[in-house]
Amino acid sequence: MIQRFKETPEAGQTPAADLDKLMHIALPIGNGNILMGTDVISPMGDGFVQGNNFHLSIHTESEDETRKLFKALSAGGTVTVPLDKMFWGSFFGMCTDRFGVSWMLSYDGNQQ
Repeated sequence: MIQRFKETPEAGQTPAADLDKLMHIALPIGNGNILMGTDVISPMGDGFVQGNNFHLSIHTESEDETRKLFKALSAGGTVTVPLDKMFWGSFFGMCTDRFGVSWMLSYDGNQQ
């Protein structure tokens, strides 16, 4: 799946120069593993800082498991995207743990 920022609900708030950049791209790499990527656009922050160039992504078995892991990982850290149902259908959130590691947690329900 490939999705550009111009194809998202946030398109109206995205700078014109960033509309064609990738919001999401995924490459299956065997046995349930996926390499995902996104372009960092200007509203996302101040550009590259060592450590913000990757996120660890966990796909959970339930919303309850997502909440439990998110609470543990964000404790003492920073919530960057609160857990919520997203426009693409996943229950999703992002945080940075107290050690500076960035996490994405997602429960996709029956979308497998």
